[in-house]
Amino acid sequence: MRFASSSAAALRLLATLLLPALLCPMTAPAGPIDAAEPESATHYRDFVRPQLVEYCGDCHDPDDEKNHVDFLAAASEQGINEDRGLWKSVAEQLRNRTMPPADSLFQPSEDERRELADWVDGFLRNTACDRGPYAGPVIARRLNRQEYDDTLRDLLFVDLKPAQDFPADGAGGEGFDNNAETLFSSPILLERYLTATSAVLDAAIVTPRLERAFVPSELLPETAAAGPRTVAPGETLTAPVTVYVEADVAVTVKLVEGAAGPVALRVDGVKVGTLPPDTAGGVPPRARAVVRLSRGVHSLELQNPGETPLQIEGVTAWDERPQTPSDATAAAHEALLGVAPGERLKDLRPAARSVLARLARRAFRRPVDSAEVDALMTLYDRAAERGDPWEEAIKLAARGVLLSPRFLFRTEPPAPDQSAEGEPTWVDDHALASRLSYFLWGSMPDERLFELAEAGRLSDPAVLDEQVDRMLEDPKASSFAEHFAGQWLGTRDVGGRIAPDANRFRPIFSSELLEDLNAQPREWFLYLLREDRPLREIIAADYVVLNDRLSWHYGLAEPPEKLRPDVGGSRDRGQKWMHEKEVDPTFRRFELEEADRDRRGGVLGLGGVLLASSYSHRTSPVLRGAWVLETLVGVKVPSPPANVPELKVGQNEKTTVRRKLARHREDPACSACHNLMDPLGFALDNYDIMGRWRTEEGGVKIDASANLPSGETFEGPGGLREVLLQQEDRVLRHLTAKMLGYALGRSLEDGDDCTIDRIVDEVQAEGGTARSLVKAVARSVPFRMVSRDAAPAPTASLEADAHESAPAGTTGANP
Repeated sequence: MRFASSSAAALRLLATLLLPALLCPMTAPAGPIDAAEPESATHYRDFVRPQLVEYCGDCHDPDDEKNHVDFLAAASEQGINEDRGLWKSVAEQLRNRTMPPADSLFQPSEDERRELADWVDGFLRNTACDRGPYAGPVIARRLNRQEYDDTLRDLLFVDLKPAQDFPADGAGGEGFDNNAETLFSSPILLERYLTATSAVLDAAIVTPRLERAFVPSELLPETAAAGPRTVAPGETLTAPVTVYVEADVAVTVKLVEGAAGPVALRVDGVKVGTLPPDTAGGVPPRARAVVRLSRGVHSLELQNPGETPLQIEGVTAWDERPQTPSDATAAAHEALLGVAPGERLKDLRPAARSVLARLARRAFRRPVDSAEVDALMTLYDRAAERGDPWEEAIKLAARGVLLSPRFLFRTEPPAPDQSAEGEPTWVDDHALASRLSYFLWGSMPDERLFELAEAGRLSDPAVLDEQVDRMLEDPKASSFAEHFAGQWLGTRDVGGRIAPDANRFRPIFSSELLEDLNAQPREWFLYLLREDRPLREIIAADYVVLNDRLSWHYGLAEPPEKLRPDVGGSRDRGQKWMHEKEVDPTFRRFELEEADRDRRGGVLGLGGVLLASSYSHRTSPVLRGAWVLETLVGVKVPSPPANVPELKVGQNEKTTVRRKLARHREDPACSACHNLMDPLGFALDNYDIMGRWRTEEGGVKIDASANLPSGETFEGPGGLREVLLQQEDRVLRHLTAKMLGYALGRSLEDGDDCTIDRIVDEVQAEGGTARSLVKAVARSVPFRMVSRDAAPAPTASLEADAHESAPAGTTGANP
């Protein structure tokens, strides 16, 4: 056994190039000696580890203190099981040919690489479920910005989207911004919650208009004398006004004829102006002003600025909001309070209690007990006692609901004691309803989910499947398509942070086109879900989902003559279609001609993807190749070394990026990664930065041929699709991991490998369709269960039961 001092270069490569399996033909796990013979119980010790020691021992001697990647310390298969994540990387490095380093004297043959990697992969997969079902940790998770907006929309029936002003949510785990580990709270966020809560409640509940009339004796300082008040020169009278909704308030001072003069008006000590009396129309003189007043108590100060006394007969203040609210506002008000705006009830307190109990149940996404409602009624009583309108008293208590952690955070009750310590237990049906609704809608459960949860029926797998079908048909499922597909594919920021260089490409794009490129991945993924299409169409399809503008942009259809593009106008106008209102923005299925199927079918032909995997000023085979590896296959591509110079290609240079990249592959520090990424990116080089098809770059014909390190050759996007279809199982497994991480809102762990394998098996058994994947995720152990601690359970019997039925009586009110 040979161990030597570690190589610094090898350590750097192994520390950074933790790449999952490269694109190479899938084979059944095979032993390195003779796959036809039964594997012995000591196969790892006798055959696998000695080969790894031979090829990797120089850098990974377990006795070397400088060795930070100590996988050879595993003397038996049990050692592999104790650090499964590290051993996944071992198989990945072997497959990707990134380890041993290219300059190492000891290199395995291609057959040895494949056999060793296959054995490790096969062992990890075959033992994934040995430790029993794993539900994983459940962390209290704050609603992210999108969830907060959509939950308020469904809770209060108004769609204001106040979270657009919130701090951005960080992405974590599997790359999504609903990950509990990155959803922090900050003082500024709490301030924004206060502002947002007031705004949405004012929009949803109609407060009676301010109509306040003061008789002279009510003006401060008060007096018992009746009749007009005389205001001596320089003297001030004050009218206190309580404003519940920010509005323009008209202030009118009625003066006694013959004792009328200008009135100086101050609001809360700030001078508004001097108001001359208006004697037109033969009415008693009046001084009038309109001021904008925010919510709160204000002092309207009336001062006599003249040299002779004034006589005031009264003061009125009323806000100038429309007397009749909009239909949408009136509908929201009635849905929340049970009465139309302005309608008066006799028994106000019982009605308020009913309103708040109903609101709290929906906001907390579970039944509420009388003590919780009592706490809310304390706020209501405080407002009612000080004379606030009934609607305002309810608003104060409703603010308590919307600022409660039980609304702002997704929490679940402690797991019931249904099993031995460490084993997963069923979540109650209300928690399951929330998990499902935030998975597929990004919002709170609707009334149907509440009803099923209260009846204890939602945990029935058949009912769960029915609800998945129903929810995917609902318009709210577009949120799932938008936020899952947009973050998975990296297209969510197209049109915002991701946009072409305006100075160079303005003549060929417009803001409308960027919006369509952003929307296309959502509409395409939503079509897969709604029509339950085969998931292999992610890679290859004989159709594309687009609208008129994109069909013309891609060159798949010719616009009518009257809609020809205008590219000769103002420089900042961009490519516009004449008579823009006649351009149909509706996305629909578009059948591809035979010649276009290799160019457009599947995710590789989406313009938003191609733009997101380019620089703002040029295409990039490196970025596109990395996108294919990371997004479709699950290969984590590291950042380039800090000392690598930027690749510069002049706009008018007679060469291609491909030729420039050749220098990177000549550098051993760069070749390992570029040999993985570049061929995949070269196959997509016929797409320009905006996703249009091209045949030349810089006056040179594009070469879209590619050679993988395995020796496999292909050409263009059609060839790349064939390579990916050979890896269909691997693509499906990576997509499953992504969707499971999104559904759970946490990072996946080694214990989730069994769940991923089971979901993949279920999906393939059910035809490999989009809905079968969503349903399998919703039926999975970590989605329907919770661990009493983070450790995997010791028995395997519960895993099968979790895919059949939940026990009765697992529903109820959460503490």
